[in-house]
Amino acid sequence: FKHAIGEINKGTKDEDVFFVKRKNKAYVETIVVTITRHNDSQQKWSNAVVNLTCEKAKDFSSDFFTPNFVLQNSPLQVFVVNIDYKLVYFNQKAATFIRDVFQQDLALGERVFFGEESEDEWRNYFDVVMQGGDLILEKNYQIDSKEYYNLITLVPMKDQGVVEGCIFYGKDILDLKKVEEALFGREQENKYLFENNLLGIGLLDENLEFTTVNESFYRLTSFRKKELTRFKIEDLIEESKRSWFDEQILEINEYKISEFTSDLDFSLNQKEVRHLHLEVKGLFDDKKNTGYILTIFDVTQQKKAQQKEQEIIDLKYKEELILEQQKKLQEELDAKIRELTSNLMLISQKNNLLKSAGEKLKDALSKMNDTTKKDIKKLISIIDRQGIFDDNWEDIKVHFVKVNPEFFNTIKKHSPDISENDLKHCAYLKIGLSTKETAELLSVLPKTVEMARYRIKKKLKLSREQKLSDFIRKI
Repeated sequence: FKHAIGEINKGTKDEDVFFVKRKNKAYVETIVVTITRHNDSQQKWSNAVVNLTCEKAKDFSSDFFTPNFVLQNSPLQVFVVNIDYKLVYFNQKAATFIRDVFQQDLALGERVFFGEESEDEWRNYFDVVMQGGDLILEKNYQIDSKEYYNLITLVPMKDQGVVEGCIFYGKDILDLKKVEEALFGREQENKYLFENNLLGIGLLDENLEFTTVNESFYRLTSFRKKELTRFKIEDLIEESKRSWFDEQILEINEYKISEFTSDLDFSLNQKEVRHLHLEVKGLFDDKKNTGYILTIFDVTQQKKAQQKEQEIIDLKYKEELILEQQKKLQEELDAKIRELTSNLMLISQKNNLLKSAGEKLKDALSKMNDTTKKDIKKLISIIDRQGIFDDNWEDIKVHFVKVNPEFFNTIKKHSPDISENDLKHCAYLKIGLSTKETAELLSVLPKTVEMARYRIKKKLKLSREQKLSDFIRKI
């Protein structure tokens, strides 16, 4: 009360609010006390006079008790995203932090990923939380000459047990971090953060031997607490990566790098493999290596999701490859059928030519002498023998079935009484031969082909509006 009076008298503020709790019989009631500067227009009183009001807050309906008031005045940066990563709430602290660090203005309904470069990283964080987990992160940002070091907690936003989004709590702990870096390796003030972090954290000495680890480290590795002195870094690192790991440690000791990361496949037992993300940082005191900080994070679910996504991509690629191969094969077989058809049409034309020549020679026999007649008859006999050709349907049918294996079976299901000659006409329609081309191939009139197609349409029970060619091509 004295502090509030003093602040108002100094002119530091015009109003102050505080709460008083007192016992009233069997329950505790809360009084909201409001102190404001007294505006005395007639100046009858000194400047030290204030207005004081008290009111009971029985049902806690005052704005001072609403979550929005608490969050807006919280020292934490707070914002909330829904399952579509869209912003549904943020306080002023969060808006200021995001604007200063990422040059991004927050707006309700927009997605929040902290810039394009870190979009995948933050999407993974949000996805882990929306699956029901919690995350505690430490993020360091250097903007011009100012440094930010944030301790971030991500927790699910639930409605009746169903995850509806993710809540972000952030606090600048740069000063705490500086103290932590100076005192790391000893039992210090941030032991709670160390022990309760969801990241597995381990401290190693300069000989890569573990000196201490937190609870999450035990949980992620299934190591027993009594066996800390037996821990070896080799127990975490896959055999195929140990040489690479030793090279990275050497580069830290030579000041070439300060840290490195890797993904590990850690075998808990013969059946279960856990995917871990590993980060190793060097610890230095007066430019001398004093040990290492090792952190591990379980990314098993993300790995499984990535593998599933890759399997879908691979399957889609294989399907596209098969379709491409089938398309190429069909084009080759169609070309072969067309080549056979063209050859048969040439043969048909040759038959017509020979037949015409033979008939003309027969007409001329009556006008020739016996010797000439004898020679002409031999020539007619040769022409007759050369003219015995048909449309070679069986060869065409073999190639056609390779391209369209179920075509004839489908036709027969629509009309069991379809004839072999009808199937021939259907195949030529499927290949794309015109009425004229089919007539020449079969050595018949185009009218005959049209009648044959009309009979097929009736057998297939197609309506008057349906075209036989359209029906055939869709099979």
